[in-house]
Amino acid sequence: RHTLRLEEADNVPDAITRAAIATDSQMIVVGSHGLSPRAGALLGHVADSVCARTARPFLCVKRKGEVVGLLQALLGIFER
Repeated sequence: RHTLRLEEADNVPDAITRAAIATDSQMIVVGSHGLSPRAGALLGHVADSVCARTARPFLCVKRKGEVVGLLQALLGIFER
């Protein structure tokens, strides 16, 4: 059985971890933008944070070759 759960939260990694516990998930699967190290330092890595918070099996997927650099990350902040 598959469960889709939508939530709005200020702390996304904590919300994902809580949802996995609440639904007794067998695995957590998240998508990644493929942030470069500098962009990740600026924006933070949700996938890294979730992985550090859970003992459940974890799968992070991204499109092949997709990488968000520092300039793209900065522009994304100002577009919000």
